[in-house]
Amino acid sequence: MKDFLYNLALFAGIGLAFFIFCPDIAKDVIELFGMMGILPIFIILIIISAIPRRKRRR
Repeated sequence: MKDFLYNLALFAGIGLAFFIFCPDIAKDVIELFGMMGILPIFIILIIISAIPRRKRRR
């Protein structure tokens, strides 16, 4: 869960900074990703990457 919150905070911070410094470009990128269906897939990939993996025992 800690990994998920770290990833979420990191991407939210990057997105917020991008939105503050380049609002026109950020809106265009979000619209483009939304139309292509990439945004939901990207969010799912972030969640999956934060799920802890099982450690294998030998």
